Amino acid sequence: MKYSTGKIQMIFFSTLLATSLTSYLNATKKKEYISYKIPDLKLLFFSENHKDILVNYLSKSSEWHVFPIYETVIAIRRDKDRNCKPLLLPYPSSYPNETIPPIQNNFLNLFPDRSLSFDKSRSLRYDLSGNKAEENTEIRLAMEKTHGNHSDPHSLESNLVVESKDKKISLHVYESSRDTQRSTTTKYLVSVSKELEKLARITEEDQYVDDSLLPLGSTVISSDQVIEIQKIGHEYSGEYSVSGYINPGEKGIIYLKVINKKTGGLLLSDKKGTNAEYVGWSSNLNKKFKFCLGTRQLAATRNDGIKVLAEFQLWFKPSNNSSEKMLDKQTLLVDVMLK
Repeated sequence: MKYSTGKIQMIFFSTLLATSLTSYLNATKKKEYISYKIPDLKLLFFSENHKDILVNYLSKSSEWHVFPIYETVIAIRRDKDRNCKPLLLPYPSSYPNETIPPIQNNFLNLFPDRSLSFDKSRSLRYDLSGNKAEENTEIRLAMEKTHGNHSDPHSLESNLVVESKDKKISLHVYESSRDTQRSTTTKYLVSVSKELEKLARITEEDQYVDDSLLPLGSTVISSDQVIEIQKIGHEYSGEYSVSGYINPGEKGIIYLKVINKKTGGLLLSDKKGTNAEYVGWSSNLNKKFKFCLGTRQLAATRNDGIKVLAEFQLWFKPSNNSSEKMLDKQTLLVDVMLK
């Protein structure tokens, strides 16, 4: 068989590149293992008969962000802070084939659908999902050392997935640190375990009262709803938080629409995913519940300029599929990213 000089060079270069890439990956990825005890998280208790109570509690708590992605419901614990900080998560509408975008937080997957999958192409953490086990067991936990773009080339990554026995609830815990004993992972598991154990104990005694368990700041008594819009930081354009206290009077989700007042076009609308939130509710309309949503880089065309007059609309979508309703709207001049 005859090859031209150019083809020989191309084949040699391709082989060299493949060999170099393989050598690089082998050199930069090395797994280490430790024996690791997973506590009883009460996941099976809630998945069998009390999942509605768990979702209800998490939705009312100011420390959890509960939102739908396609056919599942995910709950992420917010950073404890005096002010409500929105979780600026990737919008799932931009991901193909209904894959869930990489979520750089620890989270509860409350209604896992086996037909859905996490997008592994943009994040290493889901390549480490082999650490999957049931609660209240001991496993051989794998950690992986990775160089590349990490700020600390000596850190070890692990992604632990703890499932209820019936696979109906899972807790995902990610850690990247030099600590081989996974102290951050343990701290998070213990914290969630204590919170769910307390909720389970009250539920078992049939004395479930949400106000007795909710963190401070989760509810207020007021005849009026309170909604505030703030720009987040100063480094990036187009990021805003919308937070406050509301009570729609029934179960459902809230989401944002942001409209360009000049053109009527949508700057944001993503009610199917991370920009939506299950919100607390009560038949007592004077009781209001904390919510917190955020926008990720509102974008407009160059013809609109870097500042746009925008209308922020807060919408409520009932769980019973009845008509949606607008809870609030406010107009302000906002910074935008140019498309």
